[in-house]
Amino acid sequence: MPQSWKDVQMLPIEVLPRRQLHADPIKRLADEDLVWLRDTWLPGGLLMGTSAAFNDAVQAFDGMGGMPSPTAAMIAVWGALERLFSPGSELRFRLVANIASYLEPPGKERLSLHRKIMKLYSARSSVAHGTKLESAEASTESMNLARRTLLAMLTRGSVPTKEELEAALFAPAGEQQP
Repeated sequence: MPQSWKDVQMLPIEVLPRRQLHADPIKRLADEDLVWLRDTWLPGGLLMGTSAAFNDAVQAFDGMGGMPSPTAAMIAVWGALERLFSPGSELRFRLVANIASYLEPPGKERLSLHRKIMKLYSARSSVAHGTKLESAEASTESMNLARRTLLAMLTRGSVPTKEELEAALFAPAGEQQP
């Protein structure tokens, strides 16, 4: 870096203020957590290098704790989710349906998640268009949704393609998810 400092693309996150947005923070790492970290660190870094959308989403998620307000954090995380799951048309419904079908197999749990995400996206739309955020709950729930989504991508080792999302959305119950 000292020889080519103009070309360096780093953000020193250690100096940024951080707010805890998770309702149940990790207080102690278990052996399983360390094994997961060991097994996921390099593949996750490679995925960030091959998928700009995933890289942007991880950076948006990581930066949420340093955002000046829950509203700004919520807008950032939904921008990241839109970048990963946006179908290009019918944005609201398809975005929410794609996320729900990526995270849950067909059935009641997917429908329940779809309804929850629809409410979160409506809250995002309200704050993005000037309405004050009533409480930080929608922001926290949006962050939890982003965490779950990014962890699923890390576990699967890939970012879903448009074709995989459509297959998951329209696959019959009991058929293998991508």
